[in-house]
Amino acid sequence: MTSMPPNPNAPAPGPVRQRLASRLPVWQIVISLIRPVLWTGAAVIILVGGVLELTIDNVPGAIVCLVVGGFSAWMAYRRCTRWARRFLS
Repeated sequence: MTSMPPNPNAPAPGPVRQRLASRLPVWQIVISLIRPVLWTGAAVIILVGGVLELTIDNVPGAIVCLVVGGFSAWMAYRRCTRWARRFLS
């Protein structure tokens, strides 16, 4: 019975993190680490702006800021949980 030689292009078995790091270019890893930080910063700035809009009695502006800030916070949450699932599993 003959067996085929191992495929030299096949990734070696190991933890998910090592396989992921070996197949992604460095720039994609860096961007995936920076993206949640940027979404979080945008969410904080916009939500603070919404609260400040309320202090000057600009309710429509505050509603817009709070909705956009909530969306930014949701995107930051999604990016952070995806990053954690991908890199820490």
